[in-house]
Amino acid sequence: MRFTLLLASVSVGVASAQDLVVEKRIVLKDGQYLESKKGLELPEGMVVQGAEVHYRVRVAEGSGLDPAQTKFHFSFKEKRGDVDFQMKQGAGRNFFRADWYGENVVLIRAKDMKSGKMAEVEDKVQCHFAARRVLGGEAEKLSEEERANIRRGDLHDVHASSKGMAYLPGDISRGDRNSEQIKKGFFETTEPRIFKTSKGTLIAATQARRIGKNDAPTGQGIVIQRSTDFGAEWSSGFLLDQNGKDVWGYSALVEVDGVLYCYVVAGHPGHQDANNEIRGMYFYTSKDDGKTWSTRQRHDQLSEALGIELGRKIPNGASPNCNILVVPGMSIDGKVAPEGQGLLFSTYAHGFMWASIDGGKQWQMVGDCKKFADAKSNGYGKPVQIENELAWAVLDNAEGDIYMAWRRQSFKGYKNEYVVSKDFKSGPLGMQVKALHNQELKNLPARRCHFGMRGIESGPDKGKVLVASQGSGSRNHIQLYRTKQAIHGNATISAEMYEMATVMQGIAWGYCDLEYLSADNKAYAGLGQDGILLFGESEPVHESTYQWLDLKPNGKGKDERYTATAFLLSVEYFNFLLAQ
Repeated sequence: MRFTLLLASVSVGVASAQDLVVEKRIVLKDGQYLESKKGLELPEGMVVQGAEVHYRVRVAEGSGLDPAQTKFHFSFKEKRGDVDFQMKQGAGRNFFRADWYGENVVLIRAKDMKSGKMAEVEDKVQCHFAARRVLGGEAEKLSEEERANIRRGDLHDVHASSKGMAYLPGDISRGDRNSEQIKKGFFETTEPRIFKTSKGTLIAATQARRIGKNDAPTGQGIVIQRSTDFGAEWSSGFLLDQNGKDVWGYSALVEVDGVLYCYVVAGHPGHQDANNEIRGMYFYTSKDDGKTWSTRQRHDQLSEALGIELGRKIPNGASPNCNILVVPGMSIDGKVAPEGQGLLFSTYAHGFMWASIDGGKQWQMVGDCKKFADAKSNGYGKPVQIENELAWAVLDNAEGDIYMAWRRQSFKGYKNEYVVSKDFKSGPLGMQVKALHNQELKNLPARRCHFGMRGIESGPDKGKVLVASQGSGSRNHIQLYRTKQAIHGNATISAEMYEMATVMQGIAWGYCDLEYLSADNKAYAGLGQDGILLFGESEPVHESTYQWLDLKPNGKGKDERYTATAFLLSVEYFNFLLAQ
């Protein structure tokens, strides 16, 4: 695709008003840029990651600049990611390759080397779609045979000449140096969470592991990473906790009064012989926007309420489900939480709901799946499914209701959707469901996988809800749903209320999460346009060609569990995909 645009110029010094003539072309080379699906033709002039932006500039007639004596210089006043002009400076031609989402501000200067006269022109180039590997090994170096047998543990060793997908976070000081995971490195990434702080920093929490028993093998740890440039660069990673004999997994992030909390469960029902010394619900805090984290602190009250005690069986309901939801004006038994202190927490696979009105110091059970599933006693006349894998958002209505969608443990059917009051009672039936939609709406396919949800807080789409999920079958596509209108109350929960676009087609995409980044926020001003950030388990994308690298696990295993990837796309790009 080629797009040509003539740019106006700005004069400097004594040069005239129309000094330069600048042409711009967008070049998309096959196999060298990020595309949602093969053969998708982008709108004229749209730039995505990997697109080449070519400039040709010449001196205008009557400018007072001598074409034979004029040299040109191309630079960036602002740039997104790792970009630079690729040709030697001086001539009137140059180009750069878009690397990350957001607005690049290009400055082209011209100088008559004999007279000293100068002219310059600025151009803004918006990159609308980009991907970045956040955690995972160097997939580009894998051979075809290794990609076809990716689950073989002997392929992955950080000390080997060909280390496969093995990796270690930058800081492993809290890891068990005698464990295989630290000696050889991790090579799987699972259960990613994404969180934006009040300062605009992005925090990623991801499970790091080698292979093992079930979805939470012993030796698994939690890696924390942060980005201060909306995902262009990520820290090398801090291993929050890890022991070769224990399971550290399933995390939940929240911010209360400027302090970040990462809740992590120590122990898993599939590993009753593990975590014999450290067992319970723990949390870690950061008071410097995620730069450093405290050592583990056990939440004794919540651990006891969950039944995670030393010497007792690890219960099937101990694991955090998703990030903790901050609910303005939330109450328990008539007591209203101070601003920012009302929290809602979910644990699975036996579904529990927990609420706090003091920022997490004390938690009260407000929902037990077994009680709610009993239609004879729950007060609703039909089951309320709160089993596991939840996505939620606070609605933009006067009541401050909570919209919840729950997966079903099935490839068939649809997610259950509920509207829940922000006012709770303590106890196993303390969640007040105001609207109950088990299967009849058919809005969101069930999909046996985690998914993410966010309400849009500002801008023209304020009050609409976004949902990130998987495609047909299981974990085939990256799909993004958006409600057609803002959800203000129970009446707007209806059938066919979503529109959906496939962001990436035919790749492995597992558990996912998302955030909405508003360009009106000072921290995200460089975005140029609002961005939708998707973060999930995926097959790796090549770091220079932006093409997907197909992995085929041998034996039991899922091919999306080798890289944690962030995607950032504009609302404009999403709307374009909707129209396809």
